[in-house]
Amino acid sequence: LLILMVLQNEKTHEVIRLPEPNLRNLSCTTCGSRDIIRANSYLRRVKELGTKHMKKFVEFESIHLKCNSCGAIFPLERDEIEPGLSVTRDVLDTVLTLYFDFKHSAKTVGKLMNSLYSVKLKRGTILNWVRNYGKEYCRKNQIVFKENFEKTSGHYGMDGTFPKFNFWEEELPTSEEDVKKNQGPLVYM
Repeated sequence: LLILMVLQNEKTHEVIRLPEPNLRNLSCTTCGSRDIIRANSYLRRVKELGTKHMKKFVEFESIHLKCNSCGAIFPLERDEIEPGLSVTRDVLDTVLTLYFDFKHSAKTVGKLMNSLYSVKLKRGTILNWVRNYGKEYCRKNQIVFKENFEKTSGHYGMDGTFPKFNFWEEELPTSEEDVKKNQGPLVYM
């Protein structure tokens, strides 16, 4: 009973609330008009860098705006949050730093993020972030980006990258003689 009371009193996560944004100085992303109204909004919670024993979350109001001039609906982008991700930009930058600057594999990056910052990330998620945000990160930090992610095999390498494998030959044999030349000897058992 005493252990349950201690566990209930222990705080395991912290929620940080972002302030309400100023909507007066915004303009439409499509036409540039300042005739904007709030279309909808909802409360959203994303992961933040915590400590070893405490998870942190950032809670904010996700707002979509509507332009009265052209009718376009667009989200209000925040500086702290990367659009489309469930983490803050600090988490994304930390993952890319561990991967590119410290040369850790995606599996090791996931373990470090969980043990140091209480952020659980899957290896595939980390590799997708490296593929999508790696070029921009390397350009910003003057790192040579060597991987070719556009034409990859889809298989993970031992270091957590996507190396390129050429499984198909450039020219396939066309005649029966070429096929017989490329075949190995037949073995009967």
